[in-house]
Amino acid sequence: MKHGWLRVLVLAVAAALCAGMVLYSGGKPQASVESLTLWYMESDCPPEIMEGLVNRCLKESGVYVETASFADEASLGAAFLEGQPDLLFCGHLRATQMDARGKLLKLSDPLPAPEALKALRPTVGSVFFPLGSRLPILLVNTALTQAELDTPEALLETVTAVNEVSPLLYLALEGQMTGTAADEQDPKWRDAYNALAEAVFRHSLIPVEADAAAYAAEGLLPCAVTPSTVLSTLTDKTIEPRLLPLPQGVARYPAELMGFVLLEGADQAAGEAFLRWFDGARMTETALSLGLVPIVQSYTGSGANSATGRLLLPLAENGALYWPDADEPFFQNREACELRLREILDLLI
Repeated sequence: MKHGWLRVLVLAVAAALCAGMVLYSGGKPQASVESLTLWYMESDCPPEIMEGLVNRCLKESGVYVETASFADEASLGAAFLEGQPDLLFCGHLRATQMDARGKLLKLSDPLPAPEALKALRPTVGSVFFPLGSRLPILLVNTALTQAELDTPEALLETVTAVNEVSPLLYLALEGQMTGTAADEQDPKWRDAYNALAEAVFRHSLIPVEADAAAYAAEGLLPCAVTPSTVLSTLTDKTIEPRLLPLPQGVARYPAELMGFVLLEGADQAAGEAFLRWFDGARMTETALSLGLVPIVQSYTGSGANSATGRLLLPLAENGALYWPDADEPFFQNREACELRLREILDLLI
């Protein structure tokens, strides 16, 4: 009897260990816990931010999400040849293509969607679940220039790095281009192209292969045009993010909705629990942390006063974005269009 207390203690410890093993194996929940796999590209979301997001989701909702990040399109495509996740974080253009191939699940009980997004494809709230919008922005190294840069002409006179030239044409023409040689017959296209070509010839617009943002951040060039998602990792106080100056007569920025899709074969109940976790202020805070324009029009949380909030929130409030359709000819021809432009502009350098 004198060792009875020891026997009770041993049994209690064993019971606790068994309970832990039922829920976890190697740090991963067993089938009794809602569990999902999520893939995404690192250019769409930094791994440290996505990991923080899914860890918070586990604590608050009980849904465990195992993530895998990919460095580029090629590595993501190669992974799909071997299998697929339950969830993919991507833009609405990719999601539309996947939906057309019948690869996505549709919720029977849709999540609420803003009126402005209800006409988009794939259907927002039942097939595609956006957090916010990505758009091109301008990074200015204020240690190298104090220029206002409030017009496209002023920007093209300042040395600026860009990874892609074709989106600048698309912006200038409000999307009225096909990405083919037929565009060259349009006087507006020729005017926009000539302005860019002259800047390249003067070495004030510099197409680069490496990350354009790094050229401004490292003090190599005064400015860079980059996706707004760069704001998620921007810490240098000498780098000032600004909106790109719009050409005269252009009132809105083309943007890409970024969010989640559920793939066929996924656990729909677990997926829905994960997606419903992004509600109200949490969705807006997540969008701002990723450098995305929130899809809600009113937010008064602490993030509203951050540099990212002050830059992006007015775009949601003022209706200054539009979302291109994946079937637009430009997006069907974008890669070939960019290659053709680069080949021509390289002759001017």
